[in-house]
Amino acid sequence: MSKMALNSVSALYPVIAVAEPVATATDLEALLPMERVFDANWFVQLVSADGRLQLGLVRYDHESVPVGWQNSASGLFVTVDTDDASAAWSSLEDRFEVVQPLRDEEWGQRHFILRLDGDILVDVVEMLGDGNG
Repeated sequence: MSKMALNSVSALYPVIAVAEPVATATDLEALLPMERVFDANWFVQLVSADGRLQLGLVRYDHESVPVGWQNSASGLFVTVDTDDASAAWSSLEDRFEVVQPLRDEEWGQRHFILRLDGDILVDVVEMLGDGNG
């Protein structure tokens, strides 16, 4: 078995390429228990109070993004597990573009989907029962 190249990792988080990192961060802060820990206009990092959740947003055409990858994210899903999708729906349905209204799925989920900048979809999910539908 080979030895890992990175033996010490302090954080692992996705960075999503978007047209407007600051606007997208503002939307995410309204949705999630996260706050900005870094904001350079072209890059914003959000972190939860306990540090468990982290997310980066980079302007897709910034020089730090390699040529050939300078595209805004499209069709990307960010799934957020919650204990009460119905309550979340009640507080969010009028604040964001709704792609999928609240509904129960045969596989054991209650969820809805919102659209943010750059066609990022936020799927707010509550597991119903054992979730083994």
